[in-house]
Amino acid sequence: MADSTVDLLRKLKAGERLDDLSRMLCDALRAMTVLGGSAWESDLQDTLRMIWSLRQEEDKPAIAMLSRALEFLQEKEILRVEKRAKGDLSTEKATEEGFYQVEDWLTILRMFGGDKEVVLSRGRY
Repeated sequence: MADSTVDLLRKLKAGERLDDLSRMLCDALRAMTVLGGSAWESDLQDTLRMIWSLRQEEDKPAIAMLSRALEFLQEKEILRVEKRAKGDLSTEKATEEGFYQVEDWLTILRMFGGDKEVVLSRGRY
């Protein structure tokens, strides 16, 4: 990742206590860190809910912001998404779902890997 991306991530982390969108962006990247840098959208949402439950926060206000946060991360080329067929054992047909991957896993891991929520979440997966 370019230095400007690292600077952006630092600004987001510094402002997450003041700005709900920055917090959502950081939480999405924390969830991607827990999930190893790639995840189906449904798994990403489940991991975010787990992170919020660790903080004893409600998820409804934050879930409403998730799509905006993911779009921002795509625009900044931190995440990429593609629609893929996801198998579902309860039906005969696959469903189409977004599959997210971080562009620079090591940078994200360095920036978010030591965060309390990530460390506590690792034991749950």
